[in-house]
Amino acid sequence: MFVYEHSISVQVSAEKIWGLYMDVKAWNCWDESLESARCVGGLAPGAEGVMVLKDGMKLPFTIAECEKPVKFTARACLGAVTVNFGHLLQHSDGDTKITHTVTVEGDDDKMLEGIGRGISADIPQSMQRLARLGENNEAV
Repeated sequence: MFVYEHSISVQVSAEKIWGLYMDVKAWNCWDESLESARCVGGLAPGAEGVMVLKDGMKLPFTIAECEKPVKFTARACLGAVTVNFGHLLQHSDGDTKITHTVTVEGDDDKMLEGIGRGISADIPQSMQRLARLGENNEAV
């Protein structure tokens, strides 16, 4: 199994960040690895969607869990490999801690490591863009 976690603290309300999460069609505004994303049913457990990566690869996903406005997990099953994309917001003392996680599960640890490192490589930059969108109160 491959596990990656990255957190940042920002002076943006959790509600503003959650609003950016809810706008699935605009995920590519903060995640530059995406060409587009859509999800039928929004961020609700069992809702299904597709992320289209910049290289054209289509990644179907399901919302595995959602606790508004605190956390959600999108799960992509690719044959014998399962990828979980976790998003968690924790608010305290005027700051919001944003945590994104990636877990990749399957049989071949070396392959999982490669997949996980590729998927998680741009997460810090994506989170910074997400925070800037929230700080600037930009409509996406």
